Amino acid sequence: MDPLILGPEQWAQIDRALIYLFLFVGLAVNTGLSFLLGHAVIPSLAASADVPAALQSFRRVLYPVALVSLLLTLYALAQAIILMVPVLQQLYPRFGI
Repeated sequence: MDPLILGPEQWAQIDRALIYLFLFVGLAVNTGLSFLLGHAVIPSLAASADVPAALQSFRRVLYPVALVSLLLTLYALAQAIILMVPVLQQLYPRFGI
């Protein structure tokens, strides 16, 4: 199977897809860190009395941040896939058959 030559419009789509993939990685890291901090680190530190108990209220902020970040992560991945499938179908005409 010989790949076809990509034109400028395909390279522009690849560029946009890469931006979404970078966003996907950054948002996935943000999701994991905020959920881990809110669900494991803060309760553990509060239970061992290493931090003030008032820090427990910070968990109410971290859960919505993790949820919004997760939704944006899924959106960025979906957009990257939506942009790359037509490029792959143009590059390899038998892709997806």
